[in-house]
Amino acid sequence: MAYARMKVHAAAVLAALALCTVAHAQKGTPREHTWQRSTTAGQEVRIFTYVQQRSDCSQGPDPVVTIRTKPAHGTVSVRPGSVTVGPPRFGAVDCSGRTLSGQGIWFVPEPGFSGTDQFDYEVQFTNGVAHDTAMVEVKP
Repeated sequence: MAYARMKVHAAAVLAALALCTVAHAQKGTPREHTWQRSTTAGQEVRIFTYVQQRSDCSQGPDPVVTIRTKPAHGTVSVRPGSVTVGPPRFGAVDCSGRTLSGQGIWFVPEPGFSGTDQFDYEVQFTNGVAHDTAMVEVKP
């Protein structure tokens, strides 16, 4: 009888450890998305503004943005901005419709350039990391 209880207890411990490992892997796994935008030569375009909210939908800390691969034919800037939020990206509380501040990603193509340019960047949130790509079509 004691052996059967130990066997059940061991199975429960292993199952709990497996769940913790899966939850940790999901939280630590980078999410990826490609944003497609268009603009004209020399005109700035906003790629996206990233915000972070708390579980009560109040303002959270700004996410940290790091440019991983620079564009070949333009410049990228990261600066404060605000946006009306949509559905959450990492399974957080849905605060759709609230206006929050965060970090905006902006791209300015070189004057005279036309074609497609792209760059990659990372956004660190308290509950996950996004590895995103911006593809910008630049029209003459």
